Formats: sequence, structure tokens, C-alpha cells
Amino acid sequence: MSEDPQNILPTKKTKLWKNNVKKDESWKPLTPNFCPYVDPETDNKCGKFMHRWDVMFYDDYGMCEECYLKHKPTEKIDG
Repeated sequence: MSEDPQNILPTKKTKLWKNNVKKDESWKPLTPNFCPYVDPETDNKCGKFMHRWDVMFYDDYGMCEECYLKHKPTEKIDG
């Protein structure tokens, strides 16, 4: 038993992922379940569960309806 233990086991070559994976042009990230907006005055995250109506506000403004009514941003998020 004078063999090298590293040469006993067979090795398997694995295929590496390419860095240039293409996404479909209609792809967009998933909508979060809870509002991720951080209040600039208190630095607290909203964290309110977003229902269907809030998801429409999130798609346009990046916040739930309640945060929108409090802060009323002027610009829409281009998606």
C-alpha cells in the first residue's frame, strides 16, 4: 500500500456556468411580499404585507399604498 491516496479516487470534470446568460426582455424581478420602503425620517422599514393593490403601487413607485400616501414621490420608477 504505497500508493498515493489522492490518486485512488476517480475525478469528475464539471461543466462551468457561462457568465453571459441572456434574460428574456420581458423579465422583471419578483415582487416582494412585504413593503421594502425605508422611511427617511425614522430609518425604519415599512414591512407591511402587500396585497394586490399595493403590488400595483410597488410596480410604479417602489412602495406600498400607505407609504405612497405618506410620502407621495414625484417620479415613477421606469420598469
